[in-house]
Amino acid sequence: MPRPFPIPRPDPPKAGRPAYDPSPLQAADELHAGNVDIAAKVYKSAMGRTQVHGWIAGTLDEAHDLVQELMQRSAPVGEFLTFAGASCYCKAGKLSGKSRWRHALRSWLRMGHAPRVQEYFNMCWLHNRHFQVPLPMVGGVVRRHGLPSYQFLITRQILGSQTLDVALGSESPPARRELLEELAKEVGQIGRAHV
Repeated sequence: MPRPFPIPRPDPPKAGRPAYDPSPLQAADELHAGNVDIAAKVYKSAMGRTQVHGWIAGTLDEAHDLVQELMQRSAPVGEFLTFAGASCYCKAGKLSGKSRWRHALRSWLRMGHAPRVQEYFNMCWLHNRHFQVPLPMVGGVVRRHGLPSYQFLITRQILGSQTLDVALGSESPPARRELLEELAKEVGQIGRAHV
């Protein structure tokens, strides 16, 4: 059972104030391995068995309810939404065909997780070691008849962020060099951390 982490919910919007205020959520950026309990919970529904991994008390239930809605969509999901009182990015979609069987086999042989679940664990590992990654909130998979059929990942939105190609295209050559050097340092740290 995860320990409750004190992430305050935003107050109702007032005149002249936006609905989402990120300032009370800055404490979540201070997370590290010493104060995070990873938890998992399995839910049964008409859609299948949903396994959700997360670390904030209450978000596992919220994620399960959200995924039940997302599974009704025919197209993959990639959108910003409010989750656990914060602005987050959700990516989710169906697993089908060969990929469904491949990931089922990997799971049965204990060789890995569904891609979004593995991505959740990878991002937790990186964040716990102070790498600059979006804060992973929850990741999970829905199984039907033992086969993974749907997967999802929700991460905190990084406010004011840009994609690398936009950032590089808008900067001067010296600033581009600085960005690439910082990226090289991050990638190098990841390589050293795995050794």
